[in-house]
Amino acid sequence: MSDDGLTDKDVHAGYEFEGGMFSRVRSWVDLFPCVRLFRVLRLLASPVYISCTLLALILTAIACNLLGTSIPFLMPTSLSSPPLSAIQWWRLPGGFGHSVLPTEPASIKGGWTERILFFVGMLLIWTPAFQLAARAGASLTADRGLPKIGQSIRIAARRLGYSYLVPITMMLAIGAALLALVLLSMPGFAASVPPFRTVVGWIVGAGAIPVGLMIFGASIAIPFGYVAMICEKDPDPIDSLSRGFEYLFRRPLQLAGYTMLSTLIVSAILWIYGGVFESAKTALLVTPGSLQNDGAFRLATLQSIRCFVTAWLLTLAFGLMGGMYLLLRRDAGGQDIEDFWEPVPSPKTSLPELPPQAYEP
Repeated sequence: MSDDGLTDKDVHAGYEFEGGMFSRVRSWVDLFPCVRLFRVLRLLASPVYISCTLLALILTAIACNLLGTSIPFLMPTSLSSPPLSAIQWWRLPGGFGHSVLPTEPASIKGGWTERILFFVGMLLIWTPAFQLAARAGASLTADRGLPKIGQSIRIAARRLGYSYLVPITMMLAIGAALLALVLLSMPGFAASVPPFRTVVGWIVGAGAIPVGLMIFGASIAIPFGYVAMICEKDPDPIDSLSRGFEYLFRRPLQLAGYTMLSTLIVSAILWIYGGVFESAKTALLVTPGSLQNDGAFRLATLQSIRCFVTAWLLTLAFGLMGGMYLLLRRDAGGQDIEDFWEPVPSPKTSLPELPPQAYEP
């Protein structure tokens, strides 16, 4: 017994390293939060979410066909194509384990009018498709299960107008910054003194650095802004964009690590689906019947398989963005991953009315 009257049983001897650490760890996801991203693979078994992405692909094909525009996974043919061969709009390169998704850049034909229409069309089509899959991926990452598609559609519909403002706000900010650079460089063009022009050049060069950071950060801030708009309780376009910039510049190593893991997951699924695509193509080619005689029908059948594979992969990629958002939110602000907002369900039946006697004093 010590001088203050405490016995050895009253004094805590401390935790053992293994017992103390593992007693406070519930599962492997507490040690390695990035493991949560593997839960997003459940999206691949969800026909309704795959169908949403597939619908976006079909609408994109129609828009590209009307505008005469080609993008890597949806290359439209001429308007004179027979209606029954509409599925031939998809011309994806095949190959086992690779090239299921193409790598060639998009080409937009026409002038500024066609480019603006193309941008507006892609914004209208892909914003809700991306948000639906991203919310599902975030919900799976938070271990909340796969949300019902009806609930996700209602949330996306209510916030769709503000979601469209996310990229528009970013472009307006970039445009204002570029205009400021132009105005800042005008004295250098007007002056004929070389030392003065050199000084102005240095100033403009220094001012171009934050503009470059803004343009580069937009590629991260806009997708994460979309996720914030669909996953947070009280979303705001400016606040959603600021979250993306915060995650990029405050947690670049975590962002790079989660991106590498997500890329490995998508690459593994791409390798598997490449084998599925080649196997399905082989099964069709050896099947007797019209596939051997009708070249257009056979081509349309093979290209439809590629379209479904593309929808699967895009849905997975969008879902992983939602999971990465919750992980980066935890790293940057300490908010729990399980803290995933879900709307409070309305009661199915109203409460019964009280009798008149209940209101009497």
